[in-house]
Amino acid sequence: MSSALILSKSSVWFRMASLPSTAAPLASPLLSAITKPSYGSRFLTSQAARALLGLPANNKTADTTGSASSSKTTSPLTLKELRHAYFAAAKQCHPDMMTTQQDDDEEEETNSQAADEFLQVTLAYELLQAELSPKEEDVMSNIITESEEMAFRRACQVELGVAPEIVEECKQNPEFRQWLLGRTDSAHLWRTFLMQHGGLAPKLRPPQLLQAGAHAKMPSHRTRRRRK
Repeated sequence: MSSALILSKSSVWFRMASLPSTAAPLASPLLSAITKPSYGSRFLTSQAARALLGLPANNKTADTTGSASSSKTTSPLTLKELRHAYFAAAKQCHPDMMTTQQDDDEEEETNSQAADEFLQVTLAYELLQAELSPKEEDVMSNIITESEEMAFRRACQVELGVAPEIVEECKQNPEFRQWLLGRTDSAHLWRTFLMQHGGLAPKLRPPQLLQAGAHAKMPSHRTRRRRK
């Protein structure tokens, strides 16, 4: 049975219609951290987060000139740089980036691994974002370009059949985030879509407010996964 996204005026929430017994969430020590960013920091340090996103370590290093009194520090990270690093890391989590020809069991294991890695890079992004000092140039309306927003809007309509405003609201919903880690075909569809289109980072320039009374269903006819 397909999954229904039900949106109210004040919040976004969803419920799964008759989840099969095999659709348990993925087992991961970081599962609860996706709804509690502060708790996730117990498992992930800033340096580890930078490493996950391919960013340089944020510490003082000896100057290459050999001067004992000289030192240099990593340039302050900007939100734009962080977003680009997260987008690249999320794309690397896509199952197609880590698979060849596989049988069903191997494919399931790969998808589980991809989901766990996507969670970890998302936690890394959100941890580092929380540590950034707000700057005028880091306002989302300046960071997200018009072309980026338009591409995201088209992708939401074509690949998910869902309004982009609904997708943005879902990203912020803790229950949706936990559902996203499940083993259902619908969760796999949404997860792989998000890996290719900015993860759980905002992709619409503010303000893009969800109108009351919206209702959407996840496309059930496109949940079959392709194999190489």
